[in-house]
This record gives sequence, structure tokens and C-alpha cells, in this order.
Amino acid sequence: MELRLQTSLEINFILKKGGHMKTIYIIWLFILLFIAVITVSCGNIFGDNFWDDEEEWYGSETEILRIEIEPNPAIAGESVTFICFIKDSLDPKFYYLWIADIESDIQIRTETNVYKTEAPSILGNYEGNVYVSNDKPNYSAASENFLYTVIQKPN
Repeated sequence: MELRLQTSLEINFILKKGGHMKTIYIIWLFILLFIAVITVSCGNIFGDNFWDDEEEWYGSETEILRIEIEPNPAIAGESVTFICFIKDSLDPKFYYLWIADIESDIQIRTETNVYKTEAPSILGNYEGNVYVSNDKPNYSAASENFLYTVIQKPN
């Protein structure tokens, strides 16, 4: 079978020559048209990034400047306060996800940069973590680990 491009005059000749060729040509024309329409419209149906393998990420939403723990060392069973200072501290859209003890993995969400809780009753060193985010598309949450110590109440 020989495949070649044909001019419109040759196509007209073939179409006039045999009725079955006209039917095949029209079917192929509709198939190609259907494929073209689907290909062009997929971006609109599935979103602008449908053909991209990965979304483009722009880095962290904000920068955590420091975390303060008051008091540090904390007293077992008494109040301890964690304060997270971020670069965009005046932006009210940020929320904070606190993990006061990575071993327990209990997560507490706050709408402010302050988390107040009771210090663990077991003495020792603890590692915590805070995530700061405003769910901005294509950005990752800022995250920072912190260390604090829990001691027995002095006499």
C-alpha cells in the first residue's frame, strides 16, 4: 500500500470515481477532526496544567525567623508557651500547626503564632515542630524544629 499526499484535484477525482472511497474519506475526516477537537480542548477540561508532569513550586510561603519557649526550661506539669516569629507576621491568613513533642505526634492548629499548653510530666529534653502555612497554591509550608527541656519544680 502506497501512502502519499494528494492534491485536492486528485481527491476530487477519487471521490467521483468510487462511492466507497468517499465514505472512507469522510469517516477519516471526522476521526481526524474529533482527535483535533479533543486534543485542543483537554487543556480547558482538565485545567491549564493537564499536560505538565509536575506543578511549578515557588518555595516556602514564609520564613520562620525564630521560635521562643517561655519558660525554658519548662516546669513539669505547668504552663509552657511557644511563640513562632515569621517574616510576614502581619498577614492574618497564616495558621500554625504545632507538635510540642515529636514522639507523641499530637498536632494542634492555632490561628495565632502563640501556642500555650501544659509541659509534659516526664522530665527530659523534648523536640517539637511548627508548620506555618496559608494554603497558598504552589507554595510549601514553612517548618522549623525546636528543642526545650522539662525540669522538676525547684523547691
